[in-house]
Amino acid sequence: MNLKLLPWVDDVIIFDEDTPINAINKVKPNLIVKGGDYTIETIVGHENYPVEIFPTIEGVSTTSIIERIK
Repeated sequence: MNLKLLPWVDDVIIFDEDTPINAINKVKPNLIVKGGDYTIETIVGHENYPVEIFPTIEGVSTTSIIERIK
């Protein structure tokens, strides 16, 4: 699925750095969204931008989807 096709997604940014902090500070997002396996304190940029954590769904993960595609 192309995330840019979702009506509530403004942009998708791919980064090559160890963390996305430079991209986050450049974009200055209204919201950072992460999966339920994170905590606020472990999310890069949480000090400066609001964060929403979505709950995980049992048996569904991007890692497992990527592995099946491979």
